[in-house]
Amino acid sequence: MKKYWIKKIPFLLLILLSLLHMGCQKAAVEQKGIYITRAQVNPFVGLSVDNTGGSLTVTASASAVVDQDLSVTFRINPALVDSYNAENGTDFKALPSQLVRLSSTQAVIRKGSSISETVQVEISPLEGAVEVGTQYLVPIEVASLSSNDFPILESSKVLYAQIQQVLVNPALDLSQANGVNFAIPDPISNLKAFTVEMRVRVTKGPFRNNMTLFAAYPDEIYSRFGDVVISPDQLQIKYKGVQPASRTRFSVNQWYHIAYVFDGQANSFRIYVNGVEDAATSAPPGSTFQLNQMFFGANGHPIQVQELRFWTQARTGVQLLNNMCAVNPQSEGLYGYWKFDAGQGSTIADVTGHGHTGTVNGTPLWVTGIRCPE
Repeated sequence: MKKYWIKKIPFLLLILLSLLHMGCQKAAVEQKGIYITRAQVNPFVGLSVDNTGGSLTVTASASAVVDQDLSVTFRINPALVDSYNAENGTDFKALPSQLVRLSSTQAVIRKGSSISETVQVEISPLEGAVEVGTQYLVPIEVASLSSNDFPILESSKVLYAQIQQVLVNPALDLSQANGVNFAIPDPISNLKAFTVEMRVRVTKGPFRNNMTLFAAYPDEIYSRFGDVVISPDQLQIKYKGVQPASRTRFSVNQWYHIAYVFDGQANSFRIYVNGVEDAATSAPPGSTFQLNQMFFGANGHPIQVQELRFWTQARTGVQLLNNMCAVNPQSEGLYGYWKFDAGQGSTIADVTGHGHTGTVNGTPLWVTGIRCPE
């Protein structure tokens, strides 16, 4: 038996060397791969578009210096939006083709280099051309190469650019008002999930206890900055006898998107700040809510507000992150949506059409030119 294994050693070594050689060949092929530079780190990027349009610089990279000029062909491939949505649970739409163009469809990686010339993805102004609140995605893809000696790396050949339309709207300043009351023609019964979203800014410090934000009754949902058990610059939400608070300590003169999500089926309660989960707690089991009153703000606190929304469903973190500045008013589960963008008067429209009109108690002050995102 010993002699048998001794005779087999050269054969086993040959197999091992062959496997090593194949591995080296595979590594060499991968080393020569071509990909979109940004996509290797993160295939998803935001692209801000304001009233002048927007642009994004794209390059292709080689995993090693190339030994010949290599032409890389780019294309916009809207067909990839559906597959992206299916894989990630999102609901993006492809940006209409007339609103996006490439400065050039080709860029060259020069001999002795590993990065291509730049290509600009150019977006036309969106106002009046797209649905406000609908999220758009532009997939930029490496379509082909001028040489078959270099493979395209599948994992990094597409860069997904999320269109972030910069909205410039007024906001309501409540520093001389006692809040806003909302009409509730259709009271809510046996509510087992909800989401509250708001975009707010405290304009004058210091923060102090009980700076009222959104509230609903008779089954209390009450959010505020500050309480005796937390710092004045923390967010707290009272409901069903519990008082979860944010980890974030908020700053003066900074806009924040704040959201909190109650999910009765999962017995969970989550707080989000600027689309990122900030705190999570268990919810009291079996909790349901009866609601026939809603209001925002009180006592002339120096708070400005935009984009207040109440949902009768538990929104996901992805949904919150992708829709901080606007949503489609006809979205499923959107009970009330107050944009605070009138710029004048004491009436706050509910853009869902559900009739939850708001009325400012006191003197409304309006500020203009508020950008989202900033």
